[in-house]
Amino acid sequence: MAKPPGERLSTVLSAFLNQTLYSFSATLVGKSRWINPWRELSITIVFRPSYEGRYEETLELTFHDVRRNERFSIARRIRATVGSIDDQNYLKPKAPYIRRRSVPLPLDGPIIAPLRPPTWTETKWVVFLPEYEAPSSLINAAYGFDGRKVVARNFMPSVFNEKTYGRHFQYMLWIEEEQRRLTPQLYVSISDVLADTACFFL
Repeated sequence: MAKPPGERLSTVLSAFLNQTLYSFSATLVGKSRWINPWRELSITIVFRPSYEGRYEETLELTFHDVRRNERFSIARRIRATVGSIDDQNYLKPKAPYIRRRSVPLPLDGPIIAPLRPPTWTETKWVVFLPEYEAPSSLINAAYGFDGRKVVARNFMPSVFNEKTYGRHFQYMLWIEEEQRRLTPQLYVSISDVLADTACFFL
């Protein structure tokens, strides 16, 4: 028996609030999973709360295109709130909200502008500490061919203990500082390349 053309639908449910006990369950209505223009395909969602509060989960629908042999997914958020009707009636507003009228403060005397916060003010250094540059051999090895293996073999201590952990993390900090220095230069070079082309706008 030949299968009708269309897309096959399957449902996958993933919970965000409770990974062991799902509050929602999704089931396809009917036995057929084929989507056709002349027939609807429905999904039944059942909600079983275990306590009062807010519930939030994600329903993920995975479609399979038989002709192209491709898959794509559509996710929808499902929310529910469980509570007491008596509490809702007791806490709901009894009258329309009226905003309080603003009363201007009576100010006597001149207004003195405050100083800028320290975080907004440029730091004035009294003494500059000397630079502690990374060894060039370490940087060349880390950003050369197969840098991870070369650094692990030639620089990193073979044993990690209370005597070698300082040197271990010092090498990692040097490599990270060099990466932070190279990242802005990479964006600058990419911007120069895109600016020379006609199909990109920065």
